[in-house]
Amino acid sequence: MADPVELLANLVRIPSINPRERAEPAETELAENIAQWASERGMQARTEEVLDGRRNVIVTLPGDDDRPLMLESHLDTAETDGMTIDPFVRALIPEPPRARTDHRPGRSSRRW
Repeated sequence: MADPVELLANLVRIPSINPRERAEPAETELAENIAQWASERGMQARTEEVLDGRRNVIVTLPGDDDRPLMLESHLDTAETDGMTIDPFVRALIPEPPRARTDHRPGRSSRRW
């Protein structure tokens, strides 16, 4: 199984800025990376372009249960203008002993 901290760090490194009506690739690279990661682990994965340069990832995990489960999230992140840290680097800061409330700089990885 993949290390979730390493996976998160790899995902944060991929720019996925919401283009806000600009002609930019937005989430395409991130969507393709997630689909590839899932495919390499035996899942059925594909991307679908929903707007120019904006892609969704659909991953299917077969199972024995006839009840479907859907997880939904978004891939785009806010602009990087004015950030004082490198927005595409996730710094690993040791976790305090009592709670998982440490601050982990990096776009969209503030707290978890």
